[in-house]
Amino acid sequence: MRKKAYYIQQIMISSISAILLFNIIIKSENLLMKVILIPFAMNVVIILLKNILLMNHKQKWADLCSKSYKMIYYIYFFIIIVYWSYLSIRNGNLFNLIITIPFWIMIIYQIYRKFFKRKDEVKTSNFDPRLLIGGLLVGLCFVIGIFMFFFGIKDVYEQSIITRTYVPIEGTFYDYEIYDSDEDGTTYSLIYRYEVEGVTYQVQTNYGTGSIPSYNSKREVRYNPENPQEAVLSGTSGNRALVFIGAFFTLVSLVFVFAFLSDMGYLDHLKFDFMGTYVGAVFLIIGIGVFVMQIGTAGSLVEMFHTMGLWIFIPVLFVIVGGLLLVKSLFVNRKQ
Repeated sequence: MRKKAYYIQQIMISSISAILLFNIIIKSENLLMKVILIPFAMNVVIILLKNILLMNHKQKWADLCSKSYKMIYYIYFFIIIVYWSYLSIRNGNLFNLIITIPFWIMIIYQIYRKFFKRKDEVKTSNFDPRLLIGGLLVGLCFVIGIFMFFFGIKDVYEQSIITRTYVPIEGTFYDYEIYDSDEDGTTYSLIYRYEVEGVTYQVQTNYGTGSIPSYNSKREVRYNPENPQEAVLSGTSGNRALVFIGAFFTLVSLVFVFAFLSDMGYLDHLKFDFMGTYVGAVFLIIGIGVFVMQIGTAGSLVEMFHTMGLWIFIPVLFVIVGGLLLVKSLFVNRKQ
């Protein structure tokens, strides 16, 4: 009876997730977002079918679903690396092309292990190249995250020093310009108007956003009283976005580090579920961070709901999952 209840629970979660993902894929105009979400949506459907089969005692077909689940990620990973390499070569971006090398090594090793390595081959070494490659990639992401976080904080601090004497005033969304446009989609730089002593000025965002707020929506502007033409928008900025992205890279990189330490047994002496607590905290921070960034872009909570639409379910899910993981890891698991 417990197993049946578990399968029903998984079927309900998978069904809701599939509906949300396919709805986002259909309505999204961003090609890159569609490409990213399609394999996840397909695998949610596979998980749904697998649980239906398990509930009806179809173990062989359920095992086939598990194999399909892995195969989709292998194919998706290969296509992404090929496309990434193609764009790097086409754009002459040597740095991005170098970054793809570890991924190509991993793919080649996986192909060799799956199709060319003899079953009876004697293992003479405990060295696993995946561990080295994974460590290098995690280290690279961690270093990039630290640099982005540091320079983002530095720029935010310097900006706050410059604008500390600026006067706050209400700005009105007026227009937008294309910030960046390519095969991955289009982002926009938002233009706001503000009035000082009967003279109208305008200021625009120093970052690109995929969503456009309602016309005449409000957002705080801070201008230089000695030269009203010099102004900045309060809330989200390019520097704050750099801080958020840097924190994201750093926190996610540490997930792999702590997972390795957990597997090695270094965290076993702790009296609570450290991995569950950390992952829950990361999910919570990311979800709340997205809300803060979006509110800073839109100017108000109501406008944020308007601009994000159904996309708001993603940070909501991050917050819910993160909160549940924290409660389970800190209280439920400890009690057990």
